Amino acid sequence: MHAADFDTIELRLIRVLHTLITERSVSKAALNLNSTQPAVSAQLKRLRALTGDPLLVRSGQGMAPTARALQLVGPAAALLQEADRLFSPRARSGQFEPLSAELTFRIAASDYLDPLFLPALVAGLKQQAPRVRLELTPLSGEFDVRRSLATGEVDLVIGNWLSPPEELHLGRLISDEVVCLVAADHPVVRSAGTRAWSVERYLGCEHIAPSPTHRGAIGVIDEHLTSLGLQRDIVVRSAHFGLIPQMVAQSLLVLTTGRQFCSRYVDALPVRIVRCPVPFPPLTYYQLWHDLTHASAAMRWLREQVRDAARRARRPARLHRDPGLGRGGQPRGALPPRPLAAGGGRPHRRRRARGRRPAAGLGGGRAPRFTDTHVHSPQLDVIASYGTELLDWLNTYTFPAERRYADPAVAAEGAALFCDALLAAGTTSAVVFPTVHKVSAEALFAAAEARGMRLVAGKVLMDRHAPDGLRDDVAQAERDCIDLIGRWHGRGRSAYAVTVRFAPTSTPAQLAMAGALCRADPTLYMQTHVAENRAEVQWVAELFPEARSYLDVYARAGLLHRRSVLAHGIWLDDADRAALREVGAQVAHSPSSNLFLGSGLFGWRALEAAGGAVSVASAPACRCCARWATPTRCRRWPASG
Repeated sequence: MHAADFDTIELRLIRVLHTLITERSVSKAALNLNSTQPAVSAQLKRLRALTGDPLLVRSGQGMAPTARALQLVGPAAALLQEADRLFSPRARSGQFEPLSAELTFRIAASDYLDPLFLPALVAGLKQQAPRVRLELTPLSGEFDVRRSLATGEVDLVIGNWLSPPEELHLGRLISDEVVCLVAADHPVVRSAGTRAWSVERYLGCEHIAPSPTHRGAIGVIDEHLTSLGLQRDIVVRSAHFGLIPQMVAQSLLVLTTGRQFCSRYVDALPVRIVRCPVPFPPLTYYQLWHDLTHASAAMRWLREQVRDAARRARRPARLHRDPGLGRGGQPRGALPPRPLAAGGGRPHRRRRARGRRPAAGLGGGRAPRFTDTHVHSPQLDVIASYGTELLDWLNTYTFPAERRYADPAVAAEGAALFCDALLAAGTTSAVVFPTVHKVSAEALFAAAEARGMRLVAGKVLMDRHAPDGLRDDVAQAERDCIDLIGRWHGRGRSAYAVTVRFAPTSTPAQLAMAGALCRADPTLYMQTHVAENRAEVQWVAELFPEARSYLDVYARAGLLHRRSVLAHGIWLDDADRAALREVGAQVAHSPSSNLFLGSGLFGWRALEAAGGAVSVASAPACRCCARWATPTRCRRWPASG
């Protein structure tokens, strides 16, 4: 194009170009532009001459944009946005005045979040900005999120994605627990609190699901199931999400979605909420917007209103007490958790309240709450298994039990049983070892979040001296950890711990990788075992001859810091205790395990005298601690001093 040609282009022509391409019709463009069809046809002719392209061509009963037209629509939208910033009254003032604003907000949204969310949003917007207009567009399988935002067709998109488009701006609105909604007389209602409501039975049910919300989508529920190698039987798909609960109430269909949406219907319809036996990450809803509107004062105000409406929608609804729930719709036995002391704070000294029993039968009443700073979730089934010492017990009982957790169904069931066992004893916060399998960590985080628990956990690292099926490799383990950290660390009441099983089962390369993760994010926890058994200490000395002591292996790898929790620590020396004091790490004392396996007596007084931190853990090995009845001491053995 020659420079002289720019003199023939006015801003109105750019608006005509953008409207023609997005509407794909001369007559519709004329209506939107408040013009006539002949006038718009004449402007299209000019545009064709300027671009050297037909822009719109006949396609069936309508018009379709050419490839060149699709390339032009983004720059055209950008020019119009910049012109708006330069010349509009609100741009001149640099502020947005909602009471006097006269503009149109275009929002594309699903109604999955909460049936009350969009009505509340509209009411709030009209109350604060009475002159604005709203265009609400539903998400559908034909909706292209990226194109619609890039072309200015919509200002904001509200929905849920496992992985939102990276090139768009996003704001997290709410995260919700994934549950199932079924008819009140559905057979699963009677078995929802038992092992009979299994992953296999869930997959075998007939399911109802919403239609896709954007092009190429199968839905976040089925995306996650596919990642686990699972598939459910969807017999009904509906674009009318708000009507699905009524369909569920009159059938044996199962709806899998967020608890908040389901809770709005349990009082109005004969439906029940039951837990989902498959472990799901929280269902997270976002608002997405393009860089074109990022700096707009009006759009910033709109995004703030959406965020506030989502927060207001989180006000608790009245829930039906289904078999898996106690009072207030919370998981049976759940108590409001408090933060862990691990990582620099004063360790909890958990004492039984006088005249109170913190064991099973809480029933939603008041009771002391425990924090367990060292426990293994997959060892629930091997408590009290006979073994001579630690290494024999690991190889004979523990490792075979942990190998089963590669199966997502086993991992989900095990995580649910483990969390329920903790809650039954009043333990609402815990630092937990799952297994080497990523799916076991996912299942544990999901189960704890579903029950409102405070959890610090992480995928176990083991790349040597472990059986087949329980070893990872450094590169894959690092990728798994980074993914889990991104999804769970700091989400709700969950925190991630870089989890080294113990020094003998990790190569120096893996220990170095674990240390690098801790240095990259100082808010991460670290958990491992140290100096539990004399034979173990000797083995470590043979594997790491360069280290002064067992604890020094971790110090050299960069794994000792104020958020480190080291279990047992029976065979520490004075230099080790001084090192712990210096960095602020703490030892999790596990008396029941120490004595049942004959590992030795922990020198609590010696560590406290050296200025070290101590917390009490269960790590139950003997049968009398199988229900975590008294986390602070085993009834069979006195706590060591």
